[in-house]
Amino acid sequence: MCEELVSRYQEMFGKAFKDDLEMQKRYTLFAINYVMHHEIGHALVDEYNLPVIGREENFADRFAAYEMIEEYGGASLAPAIAWYMAESSHGVIEIFGIDIVLDKSVYAGRHNLNAQRGYDMGCLAYGELLTSGENKSMLKSLESLLEGKISKQQCMYDYQ
Repeated sequence: MCEELVSRYQEMFGKAFKDDLEMQKRYTLFAINYVMHHEIGHALVDEYNLPVIGREENFADRFAAYEMIEEYGGASLAPAIAWYMAESSHGVIEIFGIDIVLDKSVYAGRHNLNAQRGYDMGCLAYGELLTSGENKSMLKSLESLLEGKISKQQCMYDYQ
């Protein structure tokens, strides 16, 4: 993983949690961990010649999300969701207590649009949190983010 990406995470979460060094560290480490799992997903496809239906990037995102959920719970995806949403739209939003200034997204490449990736991660985390009943504040944030876009049933199905 490149140092520039780690620095971008530190900057983003440093601004978001100015007075809370522990949250800065937690969000940065979860974001780094997510990216590492994403890249491991690619490595598994390559090393074992795994067949992937659809885009390999979607598989790698899902692999990383499931690994993070299993290891740390759905709340661990908050940094990845915030990152994807920050990289996807225009204006300013508040997500998980983070004010994010949104930038224009690039619409070409191997990845789905970052907003799609953010909603997908949000849905997986939401499905896990609905199942586990843990972290009510994150559950409420995700309900707000996903309201009118993705159903509870779909998120629970996707997670399971």
